[in-house]
Amino acid sequence: MNAERTCPTCRFWRQHEGSSIEREHGECRRRAPVPFSSTTTEVAMPLLSLLTQAVYKIAKIDIEDLDLFHREEEAFEGAAMGWRSNEWPETSLDDWCGEWEGKPSADGIGMAREPS
Repeated sequence: MNAERTCPTCRFWRQHEGSSIEREHGECRRRAPVPFSSTTTEVAMPLLSLLTQAVYKIAKIDIEDLDLFHREEEAFEGAAMGWRSNEWPETSLDDWCGEWEGKPSADGIGMAREPS
């Protein structure tokens, strides 16, 4: 992976403003978030919860000891109550993906040269 092809050099990335810690993260604007309907929530969230529990069981992880699992449960319950998630994915300065595209050149004409 080319270190220059990380999120901050991608045309779809928007860096957070604020403190130095906040500026270490940003939003990937490659694909717009899609809100999900109550029907999707009612069907998908219980299945996702069961899948998560199965993975933990196979990996022999005691889910009762994991704070993460309880936060996931709360998220599932929140979604079931009609909450929607409609946010851009958050990434950090050293993240990358296979859909990187260079930022526009400084003059606004064409794209910046792709790093070699």
